[in-house]
Amino acid sequence: MAGMFHKVIMAFNNNNESKEALQLAKKLKLDNPEIELTVVHVSEEKKVETVTEPAENNINPPNIGSYTVDGLQIPPLSLDRTLSQKSVHEKVENSAEQALSNAKMELAALGENVEYVIVDGNPSDSLCRVAKRTAADLIILGQSKGKPGLKRFFTGSTIQEVIDNSPCTVLVVK
Repeated sequence: MAGMFHKVIMAFNNNNESKEALQLAKKLKLDNPEIELTVVHVSEEKKVETVTEPAENNINPPNIGSYTVDGLQIPPLSLDRTLSQKSVHEKVENSAEQALSNAKMELAALGENVEYVIVDGNPSDSLCRVAKRTAADLIILGQSKGKPGLKRFFTGSTIQEVIDNSPCTVLVVK
């Protein structure tokens, strides 16, 4: 089977299912070093705002030996702790760089012979576009268990869309 594949696309989105698919792609590449493996991550980054509150610690003057040091300048504290103690931070979820960094760490044994690509857009369309552009023979996907049955029926699944539109063979890892 492996002898018929020369260019392999592996979809990786950093979830458990894609990590299992990554293990299969790694084994396939180790068994057949001539295979050109491309790991593709479809970017779905989003920023989430989080409100943080520091611990309710009182600021005490520092001690040197048994003497308290006075005269240090510190910013004034608000008497209303609810206003001055909270802050809003943005956190990136589904980071493309983090996903590919994890894939690179896992595939480090393969050396520099793996390409990593980040694309935007609809996951199924993007994967099929990369497969066409690279003349891939195989797309490897992990089967996601994200959508329940009826919702998957009405909205469609990425895997089914890739299977329907792919220019090459699609292997789904369960």
